[in-house]
Formats: sequence, C-alpha cells, structure tokens
Amino acid sequence: MILTLFSQDRNRPLLLLRWLVRLVDREIQPVLVLPKGSLGLEEGLKLGKLLSKFSRPNVPILLGFAETLEQAEAFCKEAKKGKFGGASSRSLPVLINATRFRSGKRGSDFSDQLEFSRKDWESSFPITCFLEFGRDSSLLSEASGRTALFETSTFVAEVGPGKVRSLKREGEVSSSDAWTSDVLSSLRLE
Repeated sequence: MILTLFSQDRNRPLLLLRWLVRLVDREIQPVLVLPKGSLGLEEGLKLGKLLSKFSRPNVPILLGFAETLEQAEAFCKEAKKGKFGGASSRSLPVLINATRFRSGKRGSDFSDQLEFSRKDWESSFPITCFLEFGRDSSLLSEASGRTALFETSTFVAEVGPGKVRSLKREGEVSSSDAWTSDVLSSLRLE
C-alpha cells in the first residue's frame, strides 16, 4: 500500500513531527529518506538531534539520504533488517520529496522508477509513505512525479493548517497488516 501526503507549504515540519511521535508511541519505526543534498550540514545536524529526542531505544527514528529511488529502497530494507539499530517488524519508510530524486537504472524519470519499484516496495513493506512538501511549478518532472504518486497511491491526503484532509482512498486495510491501520489512524484524517 502506498500512502502519499501533499502539502503546498514547505513549513509543515511541526505537523510531521507530531505524526512521527504518534508513530513511535505506537511502536512503529519511521525510516525517513530525503534526497541527497536537500539539507545543508547544519540543517541535517539540527534535524538529527531533533529526531533523536523523540526516538526511543527500542523504536529509533532513522534518517537517511539517497540519490535515487533504488538507493532509498535499499536503505529502508537494511533498516528493516536492523543494520542501523533497533530492528522492527513495524518499519515505515517515509520518503520526503521523493519526486526530487535523480533518475536511476530502472527508469528515466520518477514515474518510471515508481512503476518499476512498486511491486518490490509492496512485497517488502505493507505500507510506504511519500511526503511531498512545497512545490516548484518550474520543475515539470516534479509535477509529473506527483501526478504518478497520486495515481499509484492507495491513500492520498493533503496537509493543511492544523489538519490532514483525505483526497483519495481506494480499498480497505487488510487484517493481515493490522498495524497499517495504526499508521492511517495516527494521521487523524478528516
């Protein structure tokens, strides 16, 4: 299952942080992956310190950087195995601004990469979350990637001022992946 959250505003970190805290409280391990070079050294250190404050020894919030969707997938799989500490059976990949990843081996643009990777993601993780903050209308590839995310996702929501509004919902959560309903309920969708 793919969950996508869109926000027009680049300044929604507080809402994201609250959501991450709720996930950790429910013993779901967020594995955050950002495009390489998206944060400067100082910003990265601040984010790392902030995330470590909300982590728990048994459920750490992991932060990684990747150039392509394939690298993000490999990082998330290694995190799930416990390579970076705190192996969790309830590991949630959260790819932030993934439409800004570079082209990889599997495709020439993000929508191609997503199409090739989708089955692999779904077999490795019951739920994968994509967060897209802000938007740059001058980047056609980014707009195309967001359209592909909307079409591919099972659940799509918009992050607004103090609320999360559902835009698309297909199907129901299967009982075999009951913890995925914890992820969705932690969003407090309207």
